Amino acid sequence: MTGIELMDCNIDPAVAFTEEERQTPSRIALPDNSVSVIFFTEIIEHLYNLQNVLSEMHRVLKPGGVVYCSTNNAAHLAGLLRLLSGQNNLDTDLEQTSLLKASQWRGHVRFYSLSELRVLFERFGFTVREAHYIEPIFMYRKSYRGLGYRLFKAALYHFGGRFRSHVEIVATK
Repeated sequence: MTGIELMDCNIDPAVAFTEEERQTPSRIALPDNSVSVIFFTEIIEHLYNLQNVLSEMHRVLKPGGVVYCSTNNAAHLAGLLRLLSGQNNLDTDLEQTSLLKASQWRGHVRFYSLSELRVLFERFGFTVREAHYIEPIFMYRKSYRGLGYRLFKAALYHFGGRFRSHVEIVATK
């Protein structure tokens, strides 16, 4: 692949278990106001500390530049049902997370509501242009199809979509 340069950056420097992680720069190696578009999909729910990454995204984004962020919805109906049944709604149980186990793998550590994402982006200087509840295409697996699936989808749409699996934000600088 030509024209593509990969740069190491620890976007969540508050969580660094190894010396290599501690030595990895937490600043994105790009000049201020140099990026037109940032895709930040399915990442924010894996981070413990958002200040660094949101500040860095704002720093490198050009005025008028666009950030697209998607993540799991805190009010996802399936997750709420798991909580009501006494289960964990995250990827892994507490014993397997990097909270208690030194690991480079970080499962979902937090889910966000649409209003929380809006507040986060606005607090870091972005203007939220669009905010939606979404159901990504990868959620439409064949195993979900059938009467249960149709009832589940009807419930999602009946409540204005706020129980859909994901949320997305489109913001500008």
